[in-house]
This record gives sequence, C-alpha cells and structure tokens, in this order.
Amino acid sequence: MGNAFACMPRKEQRGAAAVSRSKRMGSARSARGGPKLTPAEEELLHRQALAMAIHQHLDAGGSMSRRIDAGASLSRRMAPGSTSSRRRGDLPDSVTNAKPAPIVLENLETKKIVLVHGEGFGAWCWYKTISHLEEAGLDPVALDLTGSGIDHTDTNSIATLADYSKPLIDYLDRLPEDEKVILVGHSCGGASVSYALEQYPRKISKAVFLTATMVKDGQRPFDVFSEELRSADVFLQESQFLVYGNGKDKPPTGLMFDKQQIKGLYFNQTPSKDMALAAVSMRPIPLAPIMEKLSLTPENYGSVRRYFIQALDDHMLSPDAQEKLVRENPPDGIFKIKGGDHCPFFSKPQSLNKILLEIAQIQAPAALLKASSPEETVAAMVKKLIKEKKDDAGISEYIDMEKELQEVITLTEEILATAKQTESAQNVAGLSPPSYSAGVQSEGLDDLSHSHKFAVGTRVQAVWSEDGEWYNATVEALTPNGYYVAYDGWGNSEEVDPDNVRLLEEEAADALGQAEKEAEATKMAIKRKIEQAATSDFQARSLPAKLRIEPSDPEDVKAAKRKKIHAFKSKSRFEQLEFAQNKRQNAWQQFQTKGKAKKVGFFSGRKKESIFKSPDDHRGKVGVTGSGKGLTDFQRREKHLHLKGGSGDAADDDEE
Repeated sequence: MGNAFACMPRKEQRGAAAVSRSKRMGSARSARGGPKLTPAEEELLHRQALAMAIHQHLDAGGSMSRRIDAGASLSRRMAPGSTSSRRRGDLPDSVTNAKPAPIVLENLETKKIVLVHGEGFGAWCWYKTISHLEEAGLDPVALDLTGSGIDHTDTNSIATLADYSKPLIDYLDRLPEDEKVILVGHSCGGASVSYALEQYPRKISKAVFLTATMVKDGQRPFDVFSEELRSADVFLQESQFLVYGNGKDKPPTGLMFDKQQIKGLYFNQTPSKDMALAAVSMRPIPLAPIMEKLSLTPENYGSVRRYFIQALDDHMLSPDAQEKLVRENPPDGIFKIKGGDHCPFFSKPQSLNKILLEIAQIQAPAALLKASSPEETVAAMVKKLIKEKKDDAGISEYIDMEKELQEVITLTEEILATAKQTESAQNVAGLSPPSYSAGVQSEGLDDLSHSHKFAVGTRVQAVWSEDGEWYNATVEALTPNGYYVAYDGWGNSEEVDPDNVRLLEEEAADALGQAEKEAEATKMAIKRKIEQAATSDFQARSLPAKLRIEPSDPEDVKAAKRKKIHAFKSKSRFEQLEFAQNKRQNAWQQFQTKGKAKKVGFFSGRKKESIFKSPDDHRGKVGVTGSGKGLTDFQRREKHLHLKGGSGDAADDDEE
C-alpha cells in the first residue's frame, strides 16, 4: 500500500490524503458522538477562537505588532506553499499584513516632486526615493539631464549649463501655468535647480538642495568644491581625471574619477549593491556646466523658498564646506542626515524620505500667501471660468479680459522693479535727505543758509568764550545769531557769533597733529596686541573630519589620510612651540612698555606741549617754571663760608 501511494501522482496523493484525513475525522466525531459541523459553523467557530486569542493576548499586555511580526517571520521560515502563509481574505489588512499604516500628509501645496540627479548620475539613482514617495501618495518624477542616464547625447558636446539642464527646463515649460512642483537637486544638480529657479520661479513651490551646489549670483558650481579639489586653474592643469573629448590640444570636456576614488568620495556609507549599480551606470561628468558662472536675481531666484539637506558623513562635500555654503547663502531651512554620505538616497533612504515629506508639508508664510494682487486674483478667476465654459459661445470675451489683465500685471511688475532698482541705486550712491540738529528749527532754514558763510559740517576755527582763544571746531547747525559749533577733541559745544568763526586753514601743523594722533593710535594698538598675546593661551586645533580614518576607507585612502594626519600633528606641534616663545617675548615687552597712570586734573585732556614752545601769536608768553620767578630776573649767587664764631658776611668785612 505504501509503495502504491508513493507511485501515485502528486494530485492523487493529495486527494487520497484528504480522503483518509476526512475519514479519520469523521470516525473520531462519530466515536465522540458529536454532530457534524457545517462549513459555516466551522468558519464561525474559527472566528470566535481567533477573537478570543487576540483578546487574551491584549489582556496579557502583549503587542499586536510584535505578534504579527513574529507570525510573518514564521511564515517566511516555512516552506513555500504552506497553508499557514496564505492570506485570509476575510480579515483586515492590519492583521494579515505587517505593513505600517499609510502616511497622512497635510497642507500639501503640490504632490509633484521633480528629482534632479547630480554629476555622473541619472534618474536611476532615485529608485529608492521614488518608491518611498509613491507609497506616501506623492507623484515623484526623475529626469535624465543631457548626457546622463539613458540620454544618448555625447557628454563632450555639452558646452553650457543651459544645454545640460535642457530636459528640466523643457519639463517646466510644458507644465501648466496653474501647477507647481518641488525641485530636489543632488550635488551639481543644484546648479540646474538654481538655473530653473531663475527661469521659472512661478512654477516652483520649493527647492531642495541635497548636499548640492547652492550657488550665489556670479558663482560657479565648481567653486563649492574648490576647498576639496583646489582652485579651478590648478585643477585643470594638474588633475589626472580629466577627459579630453576633442583632443589633447583642446581644453578638457569632462571629468571621470576612477572606481576607488568614487567609492571613497561618494559611497563611503553606501551598500555594496548600490555601489555595484553605480559602477555600471555612471557616465563621465560634463565639465562646462560646472565651470559656468550663474546669473541669479532676487526677483526670480530669491522669490522661491530654498531648503538645504546636509549629510554629516559626506567625503565629497565635507560638513565644513556645507556649513560655509549655508552661511554664505542662507536657505529657509536646514536639515541634517546623520551617517549619510554624499548619496543619502543610497545610504540613508528612509531618513531622506522623512525629510522630503516634512518639507513638502511646510506651508508658505502668510506674507507670500497674501502677496497676490487683485489683478492676479481676478486673472485666476477668469482663467478658471474659461476652463469651465470653454464650449460656450461668448468665451472670447473672457479670453480678451484675461489677456488685458495679464498685460496689467506685467506692466505693474515692471514699474515696481524699476522703482526698486532706482531706490537701491540711490542708497548705494548715498543720496539721502539731510538731517539737522535738534537745536535748529526747520522754519526759515533756507534764509539762514543764504545769510551764513559756512554750511553745516564745515570744519572751522572758532573762539572759545571762556578764554578767547581760537580752537578747531565743526559747524553743527546754523542759528539766527551765528553758528552752533562743536570743538574738536574737547567735547564742548556753544553758539558763536559769525565774527568769531573763520575758515580752518590746512597747514603743516594740522598735518603734524594728525600724524601724531595716528602714531598714538598705532602705539596703543600695538600695546593692546602685546597685552593680549601675553595673556592668551594656545588653542589647539582639532583634527578635521575629512581626515578621520573610517573602517570602510580603501587602503590607498587610509595611507593618504595617515600622511596628512602626521603633517597636521607636526604643524600643530610647531605652532604650539612658536606660540609659547612669542608669549614669553610679549610678556617681557608688556613689562617694558607698561604705561603709568596719567594724572587726572584740569589739564588731563590737553595735548602734552613744551612750556618753551614758540607762541602761536604776538600775544603769547613763554611759561615759567621752578620758583615762579621770571626767567629774565638775575639772581646773584654767592659763596657762603661757615666760620667759627661768625658768619660768612663778617669774614668778608674783616678782609676789606
């Protein structure tokens, strides 16, 4: 019997097994004396048992998700075709599948996200991101730029950034006027995104730069990588990765890193499967687009919200370079991916997806939402009306109205732009209305300016009422009785008659005084510098992140980093020794040049002068010193003899 069963076909085996199983079940039921259950009753009994098991599990503090995960792993361990791994159609998806609940997105301005790849990549690099965004209910679109991906254009023929970005510009050009998209640019794809912002700002809701070249006006995409790859001129002369598509005697047309360089720069945290995909899919990088300077304006490029995503383990664009990028060209928001390399769509796809979903739900500021003019609002209503009643006979009237409103909007924008340019030009040229002192009334100001010889701000010499001497001063205001002047270097101000004000003559004495002031300022600056250097401590520099050796680095990269680390430590050691030596020297100089406290008194603010200097005019006098007697008074000096029994005078008398 056993041999016969073994020789039966597979279907007959299953049938025989089922028959024997049903016979045994039937005999067992008949032996117990119980009635035979109908299929409907069996199904009801099964549901009750399942509900009771779930209820007991929840009462025991268990997690439904853990139970489902355990069941899923068990079904994976079972052989294919097992009945326990089949999906029950009568149970909800949350019980039969271990998938998370669908993501609910709110406040979406648009569901369309355009993904722009970086240098050497193509639309293929976004395959994980596309899958995640589609699961969230968004509409991602990945484009191949010219000479990238499946676009068969020769990369050596790409001469400008416009040629390279043509697929993106064509896509935005075909987009309806009432639709907007979110642009996401990676690496040098940020230049294409910036170029698109300048061309079609009204069709772009937000721009996301993923470790990308978020350049400023007049900057090249290559400038972002200049710290990593040296200056453009040196790079073009010495780089061994250049491609000369038009011949060695012509300028280079492209750039292509070798496999080890790509792995160390782009994929230091990327799984091996994605690295293998990139190895067979990447193409040479066109050189002309990344060497072209962009022309960006605040009216177009600056009108779109920008967000920057940093990868904290990026070897191609280091975290320091990313910080400098967002510091010099601040975006509206900054997000960071911990542990992500230069290609987060490979190394951290889940983190990237969460950030993109968060950016997609960011609402526009109220100022932007209310920025539409009444003409734009009416134009939008007319456009909507035309779309709804496109088959009506009188639709031509609405079409003409839309054209007129569009002309009004265009003219208004041009007028506002012209006025803004004029205002900015005046600010640059310093054209601003004059301001006057609080002591001067604006009434009758024109009459005063005609009757006075010197204008406000003129440097003059004025007589100080306390001593009647002439001092350098500046006219601060015009008054009906003369001038309101401030004496230079003294801090005093007063009203002076016109007869007591004269024009300041620029003489050699003034030049000498100015030179003395500058010398004194320089002396004090040197003194402060010496004091600061003598008291400051050496600040040791930490090892840059780009020099840290990672376990995933290739051996040649590790060797190069070890050499750089050795050079960095040697340089730091010499800097510390030099700092210690300079500190000792500065401490001694500080001791030698330490000034004494000046005597504070009536003459403390006056410039140091010799009392024997020549007078300024004929009324001046030479000062006195010592006993207070005049310098021209003759004093008889005699020799005093101290004798016993008498004075020196008596001795003189005897001799006579």
